[in-house]
Order: sequence, then C-alpha cells, then structure tokens
Amino acid sequence: MSEDSKEVYTSDFQQGFEKEIESLINRHCMEGDSNTPDFILAQYLKGCLDVFNTAVQQRETWHGRDARPLHTRYGVELKNP
Repeated sequence: MSEDSKEVYTSDFQQGFEKEIESLINRHCMEGDSNTPDFILAQYLKGCLDVFNTAVQQRETWHGRDARPLHTRYGVELKNP
C-alpha cells in the first residue's frame, strides 16, 4: 500500500458502511470546503460514531445499568441488509 492509500478495514460491514458514507459525501460535494478526500472524512465520521458508542457505554456503566448493546444482552443476532 502506498502512503496515501486507504487503511485496511477490519470487516466487510465497516468497509461497506464507510464506502456508503464516502459516496454520500462525494455525491453532495461535502469535501470541498475542507479539501479533504472523501475516504478520510468517511473514516472520521465512522470514528465519531465509535467514540459516541463508547461514551454511551460509559454513561450506562456510571448509572449502574448494563452497558452492553441490546442485541448482545438478549442474544439477538443482527444481520447486514
């Protein structure tokens, strides 16, 4: 991989999700103001969601509640569309 290439993704789902965000950013020309490549903005937004999820889990733990997502609490398997 060259220095300016995309990071290796950890799963097909994450890769698909980031590709959709990247496509949406491109379709609406949202990268123009920052002059940042679409894939970097998509990775950034995915990172924001990851950090938010961590914050929610920390909040639930602080309140003394089960911090696990519902689908892991009840054994429900989520399937990609």
